[in-house]
Amino acid sequence: MFDIRRKGFGPALAIAIAVMVAAGGLAGMGTVTVYAAGEQEEEKNVYNDLYWEKSANGTSVTITGHVADAADVTEGTIPDEIEGLPVTAIGVKAFYDCSNLETIQFSDKVTLIDTSAFTHCTAIRELHLPLHLETIGYWAFYDCPSIERVVMPNNDNLAIYSHNFSDGSVRTIVYPEGAVKPFSPNNWFNRYDESPYTLMSNVRYMEIPYTF
Repeated sequence: MFDIRRKGFGPALAIAIAVMVAAGGLAGMGTVTVYAAGEQEEEKNVYNDLYWEKSANGTSVTITGHVADAADVTEGTIPDEIEGLPVTAIGVKAFYDCSNLETIQFSDKVTLIDTSAFTHCTAIRELHLPLHLETIGYWAFYDCPSIERVVMPNNDNLAIYSHNFSDGSVRTIVYPEGAVKPFSPNNWFNRYDESPYTLMSNVRYMEIPYTF
């Protein structure tokens, strides 16, 4: 277990320690105990440069965040498993405000990208969604104005909740080989009278099939 004691130290030292952990100070896995001023200590599980936690029933893993400062995150790789458990979810605000994040590689075991998981990730240009993705939560890809190409999952019933891809930047939709039908905007769950056709509004190209 690695100890980050932020209380009594400047933010630069806290960031330096976090970077050291991300660089391999835990040999890829372990726990970090964070002490924040005015808060109780909080122990977090670490795998490579990612924070994670087990589901309530202990059968799967959710990625909850990243060790490095948000501005320093330029790429992310979601593993298939951690401690023998499948990684099935990207948690609320896991990559929130990572404005320099350019690439994210998902495990195909991920079925949920939760609320605001990638909000304000303004540098992502191409998005390969997990093959078996079931749900994209509210605001998960809000203010991601650089995304131009989206490779869809092999799930005709993908549920995309509102305030996703709302910048209208997506130009190309790629459907997986064997898809029964193109993604239907009817699966977009609306709030605040947002149009369910936002994802499709500026699409110029559709590609099928795609070999994963």
